[in-house]
Amino acid sequence: MGPPLLAASLPYPPASTIIYEEHFENGPGGYTPDNSGGTMQGLWHYSLGRRGDGLPGHTPNHNWYYGLFETARGFGRYDVAPFDHQGTLTSPVLPSIPFRGKTTLFFNYFLETRGEPDRDFAEVRIVINGVQSTILSRADNGLRETNGQWLPASYKLDAFAGKTFQLQFFFNTADPPRFDPEGWYVDDVVIVNEPDPISGYKWDDQDHDGVWDSGEPGLNGWTIYLDRNGNNKWDQDQGEESFVTRNDGQHDGAYWFADLPAGKYTVREVLKEGWKQSYPAESVTPPFEHVVTIDPSAGVRVNGGWEKTEPPNFGNFEPDISGYKWDDRIADGVWDADGADNVAGTPDDEEGLNGWIIYIDQ
Repeated sequence: MGPPLLAASLPYPPASTIIYEEHFENGPGGYTPDNSGGTMQGLWHYSLGRRGDGLPGHTPNHNWYYGLFETARGFGRYDVAPFDHQGTLTSPVLPSIPFRGKTTLFFNYFLETRGEPDRDFAEVRIVINGVQSTILSRADNGLRETNGQWLPASYKLDAFAGKTFQLQFFFNTADPPRFDPEGWYVDDVVIVNEPDPISGYKWDDQDHDGVWDSGEPGLNGWTIYLDRNGNNKWDQDQGEESFVTRNDGQHDGAYWFADLPAGKYTVREVLKEGWKQSYPAESVTPPFEHVVTIDPSAGVRVNGGWEKTEPPNFGNFEPDISGYKWDDRIADGVWDADGADNVAGTPDDEEGLNGWIIYIDQ
């Protein structure tokens, strides 16, 4: 998706990926009101209110509003009868939250209620499998009065990684209103993911061409590491960072490295027995690795996309026929890797041989 319509007023981090946005300009966005639960019906409805209020911080022309009698400049109210009322506005099921990166909910709102904390309860909730969790509320000052302006609200969603969920906007007058504040407008719901400094995918290059073609799957269970000392192997005992590829809440084969300082990093993989690496290939310089430079504070990150043949992704395949050529030093037809003395690292170890041509005689 492209940048949101309200880039200037929603303070999301630079280089973020938008995973959901709804500005209600082309309809109610699949949001559904439930105005039951009070002595009288609640007041959530799809609205043209405040479309001409001249205030920054929201997109004209549509939004959702808890109240009645609104005009293009506002002036609505929810004091419509001497009875309490309430309502819940529920989003459609939203995309699952990625495990990698930092994911944040943003929305714009206009809120005018009575000042007492024991009435006019305004809450934003996350709903997962029917279980509600309140993430923002007027009672705890997470949703503060906007004093005649539109304000942005935000909440970090990383605790819900891997989950599909719904948003709810809940309003309950509790004690019946005795005067007429304007109520609650909600607009411009955006969820963004700020990527980690280095992240990518590992894929099964099924046609062996070094290009990530559509439909080629991600591979879980592979170790990707930062080769700090440049010796082309993973030195676990020296604390070189590593990540075993996994599903990131959206795709298999994902890996990510968080909280890295600015600098240059070499990213490599631990090759599994019987597999060959096709991307990055041996023909590139340097071979079989990605050398990347990051500066997270300046928004400089390196993030490989899904089904993208780009750094720092890795592609591998299983050859149809594969094997090894070794030096059979005692000529017994058995590969004695540790030699006759069964001690690794001694002169009689039987080692692999490079530079030999193996061919198919058809």
